Amino acid sequence: RIVGEYAKHGFPLDVVVLDMDWHTNEDWTGYTWNKKLFPDPAGFLRWVHEQGLFATLNDHLSLAGKGGVRPYEERYPDFMRALGLDPAKKESLPFDAGDKRRMDAFFSAVYAPLEKQGVDFWWLDYWDEGKTNPFNHLRWVNELFFRHSKRDGLRGQIFSRWADWGDQRHPIQFSGDSFILWPTLAFQVPFTANSGNAGAFFWAHDVGGYQGARDGELLARWTQFAAFSAALRLHSMNDPKLDKRPWSYPQEIEDSMRVSFHLRSELFPYTYSSVWRTHEDALPLVRPLYIEYPDDDRSYHNPQEYLYGDDILVAPIVSSGPAHVSSQKVWFPEGAWFSLFDGSRHEGNSDELFSADLSSFPVFARGGVPIPMQPYTSRMGTAPLTALIVRAYPGEDGKAGAFTLYEDDGVSDEYEKGAYALTRLEYRRDGDEIAVTVSPAKGTYRGQPARRDVVVELPALGRIQSAEAEGAVRHSFDRASGLQRFDLGPRDVRQPVTLRVRAWPASR
Repeated sequence: RIVGEYAKHGFPLDVVVLDMDWHTNEDWTGYTWNKKLFPDPAGFLRWVHEQGLFATLNDHLSLAGKGGVRPYEERYPDFMRALGLDPAKKESLPFDAGDKRRMDAFFSAVYAPLEKQGVDFWWLDYWDEGKTNPFNHLRWVNELFFRHSKRDGLRGQIFSRWADWGDQRHPIQFSGDSFILWPTLAFQVPFTANSGNAGAFFWAHDVGGYQGARDGELLARWTQFAAFSAALRLHSMNDPKLDKRPWSYPQEIEDSMRVSFHLRSELFPYTYSSVWRTHEDALPLVRPLYIEYPDDDRSYHNPQEYLYGDDILVAPIVSSGPAHVSSQKVWFPEGAWFSLFDGSRHEGNSDELFSADLSSFPVFARGGVPIPMQPYTSRMGTAPLTALIVRAYPGEDGKAGAFTLYEDDGVSDEYEKGAYALTRLEYRRDGDEIAVTVSPAKGTYRGQPARRDVVVELPALGRIQSAEAEGAVRHSFDRASGLQRFDLGPRDVRQPVTLRVRAWPASR
């Protein structure tokens, strides 16, 4: 029903997260399905995959020195026999990441059967700091579980807490159990950016807060921030009053959250390509301004904003306002920046105070750089890129800008062996002529589309004089957004295409 509600209300969804109630509740730790809630686990997980979704299960590996695989667990006999021990003795072995035989038995006898049923990856809800056994420190636990997650040619993924220096190669991090307070959101913005500077690239926060009093306005603003972060993850404690489903809030809250979710879906090609750059160059996805502008003192004094990848500037609103209208200061670095909402232009080396109701917030694209996008899809994690949108805001006269679109199969480790594709996107303006080029895709990967629709969007332009490309060009104008759209039709991804447009400046 919940998955159906996401579709009914027009929200994208990629991962179904099952918290502790997936297993029987003798303790926080558990590995036996709760058959009252999930009478057919394999059938349920198969259905999840049929919907184009992934599934992850929560695992509290250890709690106050307890944990492990207890005698009441369904897989206990297999676990004990894998260790050469007699399950009839009902001996409880605590979790011990320093015992290789015990961990091998745990992965083969307990985890593997659940993964065979369809569990895609694990949420490690673990906080033992190794005080009784140094090998039980989270850093080593994340290492072991990430190794295991790379089974059967998968690229590896776990969802866990940050385990200090050196852990950046392992999990998507979660901050955990945040309070539903405006100061919490205000703290998370610079915290997330600065964490990227420290190597923690992929923070996932409890969007809207985990505990406290229900607050729709705060949830909407938190969602705006999360839409431009590593993960947009709605989560709260088990309290009906804290239901995070957007449609359980007043209409204006639901509508605001839908805008954020849709932006995330439409910008996924840009996000995925930016994460590839994170992988290649260790540049954070959520990037403090001082990384990009270290010689400008202002970059150190505006922690309320950050770069999302190379070319999108975000300044989340983190305060309440009358009638849900709030403001945020934005410092614009050098160059020209354009609002993703109304296309308005803002010059670099300036400060502005932005006010916005819940329908928008301060987020800007760098002028003169082509941004890869896609039409809205409800399954951005699995849908192939069969329609490429290239949006380019006006650039400087006589200068070119470029962006590299990255694609791979999304799940395997084949990208490490060169199974991926790079497509260079270029923009150039010379006087009243604009040229946007989509170069041939270089490289191949499993599931790569051979052809796709190409649409170029040019905001903030005046009247169009002419538009031409190799083949037919269909031009349209969206008055509400100010976007000039040029549909170039289906194209072979191995063939280049250049759109040339002559247009009067918008000021005319």
